Amino acid sequence: GMIRYQISAGNERKEFTVDPVSGAVTILQPLDYDTIQEYRLNITAEDLGFTPRRTTAMLTITLTDINDNSPTFNQSSYDAYLSENLPPHSFVYQVKATDIDSPKNAIIQYSISEGPDKDVFGIDKQTGDITSKISFDYE
Repeated sequence: GMIRYQISAGNERKEFTVDPVSGAVTILQPLDYDTIQEYRLNITAEDLGFTPRRTTAMLTITLTDINDNSPTFNQSSYDAYLSENLPPHSFVYQVKATDIDSPKNAIIQYSISEGPDKDVFGIDKQTGDITSKISFDYE
């Protein structure tokens, strides 16, 4: 006999549709892992008999993350003060950035990419610790 399908629960945000004849589930809008990682849809199948019979199955849809968020620093600019005559490789400042992607897509590596004094400072690519490459003399 003929069977008709419908989503009976779990689609409150109207993100999915099911073809009533084939039962194929289709996404209606982009899904964002950073908002919801898993969906559970109840799919009901009903025959078209004189006394219709129905059954329901749960479809679990698990999203995987893509690297769609850029890291952001906790401040837009930083000010650091350094005493003169400190030896090279002295600690200057630590910058901090975060990324809201899943852990595998949120690994941050720091670097000094530009600036007039980029050659006199170094940065630890894992920690964000900035150090001096030289000793500074105020005079």
